[in-house]
Amino acid sequence: KARLCGSIGQPLLMIFAFGAGFSWMFEATGQEDYFTFVVAGVVAVNTMMSSFGSGFELIRDKEFWFIKEYLVAPVKRIHLMIGKTLWWASIGMFQGGILLFICSFLWLSIDWISNILLVLLFMLGIAVLFSAFSMIFASLVPDFQGFQIVNSFLIMPLMMLSWAFYPLQTAAPWMQIVAKCNPLAYGVDGIRRA
Repeated sequence: KARLCGSIGQPLLMIFAFGAGFSWMFEATGQEDYFTFVVAGVVAVNTMMSSFGSGFELIRDKEFWFIKEYLVAPVKRIHLMIGKTLWWASIGMFQGGILLFICSFLWLSIDWISNILLVLLFMLGIAVLFSAFSMIFASLVPDFQGFQIVNSFLIMPLMMLSWAFYPLQTAAPWMQIVAKCNPLAYGVDGIRRA
């Protein structure tokens, strides 16, 4: 319950805070409503962050030796990794879907809700990709502290360079180049265009 409330409460707070703080800039430039703009980005970021939990679980399993029980099971290791990746991707999809559902009622002007299957497809891509990334990084890092450093080093730049909170056209040229290498930016763009 607490994890679900936190994973929904934080993005809603981000939408309200960024929406109230930056909406005047959007109105001044004649662009779309900022709340509509930021909801797609926050849904994508929330899906990514929820899916990234797979690495935390793998690190915990390694530290408490649960991983040995997995490894002696009569299942191929790749199947274990795929199963955990898909499990955490489904958690990311669920939490992102709840946020999407809440936002569709709070902001009725969101027109991309009509293409919900396409939005869900982009959310699935984000969830599977970042759940798999998290599993790979967690399998390479020996302890929780090392994974936390990698997590902090990756999540914040991916989030800030995904144009989830600001339009890419207004960013510096070097940021536009880096954003084109960011897989989350494509997920955010897909959700917005859906």
